[in-house]
Amino acid sequence: MKSAFSQIWDEDELVVSMDAMLIWKPWWLNERWRPKTEGLHLDQNPFHKRDLCSVQGMVILFPVTEAVGGLEVVPRSHLEASKDAYRERYPKMKNGGDWCVLEKKDPLQGTGKLLLAEPGDLIIWDSRTVHGGVVGPGEAVEGA
Repeated sequence: MKSAFSQIWDEDELVVSMDAMLIWKPWWLNERWRPKTEGLHLDQNPFHKRDLCSVQGMVILFPVTEAVGGLEVVPRSHLEASKDAYRERYPKMKNGGDWCVLEKKDPLQGTGKLLLAEPGDLIIWDSRTVHGGVVGPGEAVEGA
C-alpha cells in the first residue's frame, strides 16, 4: 500500500495516519443496525487549501455493491470550477476548518457515484473531492 502513496507523491518519506475503520452490520437483518453516514463533504477547505494537499484511501474488506453501499464521490468536484462554486455557496466556510459538509439542498446532492469494489481493493481519492458514505437498500434475505 505504501508504494501506491509513494507513486502519487513521488516520495518514499511519507506522513500518514489511520483515522478510522468502518464495518457495517447487516442492517437488513435488524433495522436498528442501519448505518448512519456523514453525508457529502470535503476534507480540504477550498478557501485555504486550493492545491492538492492530501489524498485519502481505504482498503475494502467486504464487497461494495449497490445493495450494501459504501463510498460515493462526486466526479470532477476536485476541479477549480467546482471549488469556485463551493466558495460562492458557502462563504461562511472562509473562516472554517477542513471539515466542510454540504447542506441537504446543495446542488451536488444526488450526483455522487458509488465506487463498487471487491475485498482487497485500494481506493484512493484527492481530498478536494466531494465524497461521503451512502447506505444501500440492503441485501435480500432468503425466505423473507
